[in-house]
Amino acid sequence: MKNTFLFIFSILLSFAVRAQSTADFTNYHMVGGSIGTSLYSGGYVNQNQRIFDGKSHQPSFQLYYQTRLSRRFHLRYQTSLSGLSSRDLRANSETYGQNAFNTTILEVAPIFIFDLGNIERLNNRNTQWYLMGGTGVFLAEVNHHLLNTKANKAGGTLNFGIGMRHRIKDNWFLTAEAMGRVTSSNTLDLNRAQQSPTDLYATFQIGVAYRIRGKRFIR
Repeated sequence: MKNTFLFIFSILLSFAVRAQSTADFTNYHMVGGSIGTSLYSGGYVNQNQRIFDGKSHQPSFQLYYQTRLSRRFHLRYQTSLSGLSSRDLRANSETYGQNAFNTTILEVAPIFIFDLGNIERLNNRNTQWYLMGGTGVFLAEVNHHLLNTKANKAGGTLNFGIGMRHRIKDNWFLTAEAMGRVTSSNTLDLNRAQQSPTDLYATFQIGVAYRIRGKRFIR
């Protein structure tokens, strides 16, 4: 699993360098932050009920710096802090319905962004849509309530998502993003018994960003 994350990261990095070398564009930098909710998927949830289970939603925060590589490609360095939690929704379990665990996960990730542009039928040039993808690393602190144990975990993530930014005034933007993470660990909940080989989580956030304009140039 770790070799897979390193392989994907190296491909994305080389692709970004190639895109930067032949670009004709106006450069800019962007700083932003967002807040929202995180949703866990792992050993303690019934997959058909997790979205409607209040214990599976926890706060999530994010800060980032973003720069433009080419006309459509951007590179973002982001740091996120998310909570993961769930009730025990396993079938035939004596602990069904109890709060199983709480995890705090800190992630640092370079994210490549591809601009889709504005959707013409919405007829709003101030709204831009984009795809996101990349790999990251995380540190997590797990508190397991059913076993009354604590543990620290570290590993990698494979990230993918979609976002929207809407210009509200000059260089200020309102953003909305949804991003899923496939982690390299299956013990973020200290429970290895699950259908998927790793623990998953997703974040849904809204935020604001400020753009610092640069100069137009050719590389």
